[in-house]
Amino acid sequence: MLIDKYLQIYNLRKYHSTEIRARPQDIYKAIETVDFYRSKVIKLLFTMRRLPDNMFSPEGFSKVGIMELEQIEGEESVLGAIFNPLGFKPVQISPREFIEFDKKGYVKVVMNFHVAGIDDSSSLLSTETRVRYTSPRAGIVFTLYWLLMNRFIGLVRVMMLGQIKREAEKPS
Repeated sequence: MLIDKYLQIYNLRKYHSTEIRARPQDIYKAIETVDFYRSKVIKLLFTMRRLPDNMFSPEGFSKVGIMELEQIEGEESVLGAIFNPLGFKPVQISPREFIEFDKKGYVKVVMNFHVAGIDDSSSLLSTETRVRYTSPRAGIVFTLYWLLMNRFIGLVRVMMLGQIKREAEKPS
């Protein structure tokens, strides 16, 4: 998978998936068009975290330091961020530099959406988050955050997959 190119070795991982009665290209189209803010729960959680209203747009991603690393149209999209966990200040670098980045005191996070066909009428949509910290101190700080937020992060991912599934399974 493409996510392996950006973060093959990691300290923390979160994975969710759902089977969808749709072809991969229809699911991928739904990923690109669904408005996650239609979910009141997602909107509330993101507002509490002070994330921008347009979080799921290129402009919203860049505001919080998230960059699109790479995409294989109709199959996988990988997003990533590097930040200092003490101030959550993002590092702005290119996707190539992302792979090589190993400066002490930082956290690297990647997240993907991956679509794989099961048969002619159904597919598996998954999302995976991987986290790697570059020093023990960064690991301690981020792990505390992860322990506090892990349930909410999981809830958001499950809700996102549900919204994509509903969108992709709508009759055309």
